[in-house]
Amino acid sequence: MKIVEASCSVDVNLDKTEYTFTALPKVAVHDGLFHLDDVLSVAILTLAHPEVPSFFVHRTRKTKELNEMEFRMDVGGAYTADRDFDHHQAEFGETWSVVFDNKSVTSCKMAAAGLMWAKFGHTVIRNTIKHAIEERSMLDQEIHVDFYLKVWDDVACTVIVPSDMNDTGQASDLGESAAKSLAQVIAASNELDIFGPLQHYRFEECVRFVCTYLCGEILHDMQAYLDERDILAAAKVAQDGIMVFNRGMNWKPTVGRFWSDFDYVKVIVFPSGPQWMIQNLPANSTNWQSRRCPAPEAWRGKSGQALKEVTGIPAANFCHATGFLGAASSRDGALEMANKWVTEVVNQQNS
Repeated sequence: MKIVEASCSVDVNLDKTEYTFTALPKVAVHDGLFHLDDVLSVAILTLAHPEVPSFFVHRTRKTKELNEMEFRMDVGGAYTADRDFDHHQAEFGETWSVVFDNKSVTSCKMAAAGLMWAKFGHTVIRNTIKHAIEERSMLDQEIHVDFYLKVWDDVACTVIVPSDMNDTGQASDLGESAAKSLAQVIAASNELDIFGPLQHYRFEECVRFVCTYLCGEILHDMQAYLDERDILAAAKVAQDGIMVFNRGMNWKPTVGRFWSDFDYVKVIVFPSGPQWMIQNLPANSTNWQSRRCPAPEAWRGKSGQALKEVTGIPAANFCHATGFLGAASSRDGALEMANKWVTEVVNQQNS
């Protein structure tokens, strides 16, 4: 089996070119009822080759027509890991064991989407984030590799493997996976007359939708990856129990996952729109209702002029009634609030 783009050996060469197509490449999937497997396959091919203005997708099962196509997915009765990606033939027995050590998925037989993701997934990721990588010059090659591995695995586990399991009859439903929602949308998009004149247009609409979805998943994964890196870096330089972010980040998953790295941190300062927020951490990783450093009692529930007077800080805007969150009109004001907040609470705890 020639699945070389596995998660254990993803190629991150940003200049790699794999295929050369004609000006208007003819590719095939089966006709009739479409579902997540064939839609995903065409979406993956499309995202892997942005240099192709448009693929001409021919939906057919006729041998003569299939032989005229440059590329065949989920139809044709052959798997070559080159131009043919079908899984219905009797001799086909490829499973996800070739790319995963995870025993919960290794016995899963691959369908067309799995074969396509194994072959082109790294290219889809590369093309989707290429401009973002160029804009973020701080990324080095080691981070590139880690990121590609993680995103490839994430998309495979949440979308591709569940789709394969469902398509090959190894799962009666898709559980709570992301593939479930996608499959429901696609199934409902079929025309009542699945061989009628509008069916092909419905198929193309679904391909565009899935392309958008896959790009969004990859970019959100990228943002989560970068957030985690920056959050852990900020924890290492936190001073006096105050950790500062210079951009808004979804920090809660990282704090929960790396709890011991934040033992010293009492409050976090970060921007949110025109304001800067001050938020304290929970007392432990399992109970976010109990706070390790709630705001001084005299601040709680106050805002505007009342808060400015009690804190002595002109930039102070708001303090939540429970003491878990505060806001200031500037970064310097938020840092002043955070320092006074932590100092007063620590002094009170030590008295």
